[in-house]
Amino acid sequence: MFEAANCFAAEVFDDSADLDFEPGTILFARRLGPEAPVPVGAKVLARFFLEPATHSGPRTTHEILYGIVDRNIVGDLVLITRTRNRLVPRNVLIQSAAPSRAGFAERAISPLTRDASVLYEPRPDDPANCSAW
Repeated sequence: MFEAANCFAAEVFDDSADLDFEPGTILFARRLGPEAPVPVGAKVLARFFLEPATHSGPRTTHEILYGIVDRNIVGDLVLITRTRNRLVPRNVLIQSAAPSRAGFAERAISPLTRDASVLYEPRPDDPANCSAW
């Protein structure tokens, strides 16, 4: 998994990760394997898309952000960015929670533990791709 073919380098050229890295820092990241569990709290690079998926070709990347992966109260997979820059959103949606098939029936709330993992499976309509960390 840590072979050079599965890794890439990225430069932090602005203040979008200034809580952890200085501008000009080079990060070496590895791609997530298919069906790789992502620990909640893992530091990741997430690629956000400009437009919804189409069958005509690859999706255009809008922005790549660095942060910590987590789940919000409704179960969405989100990126919590690590910057003091107020122009960068603090929480950004990576993948919406799968809709419940139970309809209007309520179920007991089961809070996620901090040591939980997320089994990330990309879907074509995701606004982002958590492909590197």
